Amino acid sequence: MPITLLITDDSTIILKTWKYILGFDPRFQVIDTCTSGEIAVEQVQKLHPDIVIMDSNLPGISGIEATAMISKCVPETKVLGFSLHTEPIYARSFIAAGAVDYIEKTVSVKKMAETLLRIYHNQTPGYLGKELKMQKGVFAKGIHKK
Repeated sequence: MPITLLITDDSTIILKTWKYILGFDPRFQVIDTCTSGEIAVEQVQKLHPDIVIMDSNLPGISGIEATAMISKCVPETKVLGFSLHTEPIYARSFIAAGAVDYIEKTVSVKKMAETLLRIYHNQTPGYLGKELKMQKGVFAKGIHKK
């Protein structure tokens, strides 16, 4: 059974591109795409995807706020922060809101697939996520499996 994904980004080009690319990989199934944080929260509550790929800058509530809401309402769904921003504050904000990791939008297809598989299988978070979780003192708790 493929890993179910919901992708949230205010750019329809990014949404269509990642949906198209991930659609070629039988390990993944994009079950929905959303252009706002509010819609993402609603759809996660309805669809219960395994992983949400969440942009930071969204109209209405931010991706970070949506991540916090999803983490509270549907804790079994894992959120991957996804942004063009390279500043550590964005990654830290996503992790603090409940995301399991953070990746930049310039990521390769291979790295995205590896990250999604790692998250789904509760393996050690990526370097940045690992560093941030260690700083928060919660790294030893790991990622909760669905």
